[in-house]
Amino acid sequence: MGVVLGNLIIGLPINEHFEYTGHFLQLLNPYALLTGVTTLSLFAVHGSIYLVMKTEKRLYTKLSLMVHDTSRVFVVFYMLLTIVTLVYYPYMANTVKRYPFLIAGPGYPLCLIPLIPGVC
Repeated sequence: MGVVLGNLIIGLPINEHFEYTGHFLQLLNPYALLTGVTTLSLFAVHGSIYLVMKTEKRLYTKLSLMVHDTSRVFVVFYMLLTIVTLVYYPYMANTVKRYPFLIAGPGYPLCLIPLIPGVC
């Protein structure tokens, strides 16, 4: 799902009949793979939070550590993806340049990470 999102962000080669004109390996570009890894880490955080909510005692403690670790990995990949997007695809920031109050958008999810149970 993340690889597809990454390819949609940077664009796909489509002809006038709306058919994909590239080959399969073009879909596995570095930006799409980074988006895929970021999405995978987000799903890992989501899954570990779900497991923490459904367990108790000793397993709860172990899974709380997993939430902490997966959250860190997600934050690193999220920040890396944001930086790569702004450096290599600067047109993605055109709306933010027009409306400067939107600069808080990419940072907003990072502010919510400490609210996740077991992270702090």
